[in-house]
Amino acid sequence: MNYKHKKIDYREIKEIFKKLTSPSFKSGYIFALLTFLIIIILTANVGPTYDLKEGEMSPFTYITPSKLEIPDEESWEKDKKDAYAEVEPVYSYNIEALTKSIDDIENLFINLLVTSNRKDLSPEEKLNHFNTNYNKGFSNESTAYLLTLDEEQIKNILNESKKVTKEIMEEKIKPRQLSEYVKDIDKKYMVDVDLSEDEKVIVAKIVERFLRPTAVYEEAKTQRLREEAASKVPLTKISVKANEAIVEEGYPIEREALLILDYIGLTGKSLTWKQILSTSSLVLLSVLSFAIYLYKFHPSNYLRIKNVILLSIIILSFTIIIRIFSEFVSKLIIGPSLWWGYIIPIAAASMIVTILFDSHLGIMTTLILTVFDGILTPGFFNFFLVALISGVFAAYLVSKVSERQKIIKAGVLLALIIGLLVFTINIPNANIKLAFFYSLIGFANGLICTIITLGAIPFLENLFNITTSMRLLELSNPNQHLLKRLIKNAPGTYNHSLLVANLAESAAEAIGADALLARVASYYHDIGKLKRPSSFIENLSDKESIHKYIKPSLSKLIIANHVKDGVSMAKRARLPKEIIDCIAQHHGNSIISYFYNKQKKLEGAYEEEKTTEQVFRYLGEKPKSKEAAILMLADIVQAGGKAMTNPTTTGLKRMIDDLIKDKLEDHQLDESDLTLKEIQTIADSFYKTLVQGIFHSRIEYPDKESNNEKKEPKNTKNFKESSKENKQPNNK
Repeated sequence: MNYKHKKIDYREIKEIFKKLTSPSFKSGYIFALLTFLIIIILTANVGPTYDLKEGEMSPFTYITPSKLEIPDEESWEKDKKDAYAEVEPVYSYNIEALTKSIDDIENLFINLLVTSNRKDLSPEEKLNHFNTNYNKGFSNESTAYLLTLDEEQIKNILNESKKVTKEIMEEKIKPRQLSEYVKDIDKKYMVDVDLSEDEKVIVAKIVERFLRPTAVYEEAKTQRLREEAASKVPLTKISVKANEAIVEEGYPIEREALLILDYIGLTGKSLTWKQILSTSSLVLLSVLSFAIYLYKFHPSNYLRIKNVILLSIIILSFTIIIRIFSEFVSKLIIGPSLWWGYIIPIAAASMIVTILFDSHLGIMTTLILTVFDGILTPGFFNFFLVALISGVFAAYLVSKVSERQKIIKAGVLLALIIGLLVFTINIPNANIKLAFFYSLIGFANGLICTIITLGAIPFLENLFNITTSMRLLELSNPNQHLLKRLIKNAPGTYNHSLLVANLAESAAEAIGADALLARVASYYHDIGKLKRPSSFIENLSDKESIHKYIKPSLSKLIIANHVKDGVSMAKRARLPKEIIDCIAQHHGNSIISYFYNKQKKLEGAYEEEKTTEQVFRYLGEKPKSKEAAILMLADIVQAGGKAMTNPTTTGLKRMIDDLIKDKLEDHQLDESDLTLKEIQTIADSFYKTLVQGIFHSRIEYPDKESNNEKKEPKNTKNFKESSKENKQPNNK
């Protein structure tokens, strides 16, 4: 038998492997690991504990800092059992029982009449015949008496028997109640019977004989009602007032006190599987919600693995801090002043994440950490509330901080807010002195958060190469090593970078991009020219350009390499990735037109082999961000403006529009996410900056152009020619 084996498609396996190792999946793996580690941290049985038993003397005094409601499951189970038992069995009325009894009574009297009317039998024979065939348990005396009655008397007894039976059996008669109804026949139901005493006795015996229970036990309904009653019993809780002593040193530990201490975690008992399941579910949902938020609203951070690792480290670190305070500090300082919950520095995490990323992620980090805080400090709502509110305030206070000194100011204000918050929360349930003491602890919390933030930010910035506004401002300082080299070795390039920075910053502000990043990236975008500063004309004074004596193809390599050299220098200097990207992308893959056109002329003169346009293009990537795109446009606009010999407002406007149009037609802005409206806003910003700033002192305004409209083409021509000359060494 031949078997055909399906050929393995390695391309499919490769695609699956590629997908499983994509940044999106890697971030998912990191969050899964974070979830696992946090579950371990929150559920591990660590920290100092006490071997406490009911009735033994307490080794310490424990006072609650806030109101508590502790579940008492043992009492709850007892209450549910009581509620279950209190529900009476449910019975339904069975009319068939009444019908059956009436039918039996009628059958009895029919047979009695038949037997009584037998003429061929003697009274003794009638009695024997009836007892043998129809007797339903009556005595011989009662049967003999009935057989002596005439038909009219028998019918009267029949009717009264049916009447009394119906009257009794119209009620729900439970099986255990039947004997009680039998006892009441003579006393209660025979009073109004219009018969002789002997006949009443017979009626009573007939009714007693055929009386049946009419109530049917509804087992399923009874069970359902009992279960409903038990389910409606609220969880039994032990209520504790704020500042109430649960146990006192040297006094016996009561059952309820032991439950409270066990709930807080002072008895050393391991978590139950229910508690572990609950904690794991909360952690999973919290981390999942954070990951979804990051994926949905911060996709660039979600796909950047180092940022996901950094956020995970921050969350994990502060979870450990919360556990340390809840498990170790709280149990080592047991006493009348439980201040430890107000000094947990969750707000520091909010400050760090806000400065490194933004305030939205800072608040999300606060939310997830307060959930973990609530898990570790159950019942202490005050601690949870302080952590949540202080974290939100912290994110707001540092959301626009751009200098490290301002962190200190924000931290002092945060300390005041936390102190006031703690005082406000505790004043209803504590005396003024204790509430004031707690507020001082809250104030200290704010200062501790500030110290942690000031220490962590520089470390994390350098370790993960994160770009913050503070780091950008530091990089904008002319005393930075690379900028000092530009000033000394390439002053023309440095001056050009300053002018580009003015244009880029204004344009970025106009469209809502990162203006500070645009400015600082402009300072560094041409640092690659430091390798051969004399190869760029802006750094020459009276010297001749070397490009007059070398081939265009070699000139192209020199010009194009300043991008690659700039990226290498930036990486060695550990500049932020965003600035390195701007350096790498500020020319995109646009053509170096001056040397390309020069090469074409040479080919025409010497009939050389034709050179393709692709050879004279930059080898960089197209701008991927708005800031990089703005830098590209500001770079060429500044060079173009400088090339104009007699700039006019009309000429500037046309120059800006033409240069931006060239970049659009060359598809250099396709990957930058800039809209046409934003591009027009950028062009307007360039024009305004050039007119009001750079060329303000020597520009010709429209009132002077009215007599020179015919000269405009000449001015434009001069600009284009001058621009070409400058493109050679200035690389624009």
